[in-house]
Amino acid sequence: MKIKPFIKLIRPLNVAITFLSVWAGVFISAGKIESGNLLKILLASIGAALINASGNVINDVFDIATDKANRKKNRPLVDGEISKKAAVIFYVILTLLSIPFLYYSGTAQLIIGIISIVLLFLYSLILKRLPMLGNIIVGLETGLVFVYAGFLTETWWNSFIPFYFALHINIIRELIKSWEDLPGDSQNFIYTLPYFIEETTTKIVIAVLSVLLMFVTYLPYYFSKYNEYYLIIVMLGVNIPLIYVIKKIFEKETDFPKVHKTMKAAMLLGLLAMVVGVM
Repeated sequence: MKIKPFIKLIRPLNVAITFLSVWAGVFISAGKIESGNLLKILLASIGAALINASGNVINDVFDIATDKANRKKNRPLVDGEISKKAAVIFYVILTLLSIPFLYYSGTAQLIIGIISIVLLFLYSLILKRLPMLGNIIVGLETGLVFVYAGFLTETWWNSFIPFYFALHINIIRELIKSWEDLPGDSQNFIYTLPYFIEETTTKIVIAVLSVLLMFVTYLPYYFSKYNEYYLIIVMLGVNIPLIYVIKKIFEKETDFPKVHKTMKAAMLLGLLAMVVGVM
């Protein structure tokens, strides 16, 4: 049995980002990482990474038909590199493996982790078919990583800012994906928001949400939650890319791969800005 298709199936970059996001979330919440807390953070990071990996697997299992219709590349299930049965077994293994890590991380991590597992399964099964709700669920799942991390500290409430940032920027990302996947989704009776509001309105909604996020990113500095280095990074690394995305989506032919890369970079740089902002 080849291992490479299974590695592709979990989307290792996303898994790595989730792992590192837990460490970043702890640092943002507490302003430091205490040596006595290292083992719990490591366990929590592995648990979150396994949940993310399992979520990616089950999502591809339910998306075989739509991925074929949308001609998605590097999809092991679509390319026939892995059978559906093998992918389901892999999903179950990853999910079960995550439970001990959640348990030994703490009660809050166990509760949030189980909620995430259930939401990811329901999202893949049916929630993604519901207009806007699916986009919100993905944003919520991403944001919950920081709440999950925050509860490893005594100042968990500081996780709200990264939670909201991740929620907001991922709703924008998911709307763009829904718009891109519209032809294949509609063929498979998945009616996301872009199906109902059409292309022009979808572009306007994405632009409005992007402008709103640009405004919101200034508030942590205005209220003295983060330092001036946060402001510099967020302006250059998040807001300018968002302006670029707005420009790209209103072009005659939208370059979706470039837009997706820009949005992912903005998300990572936003996270970096918050880490630097509490130093």
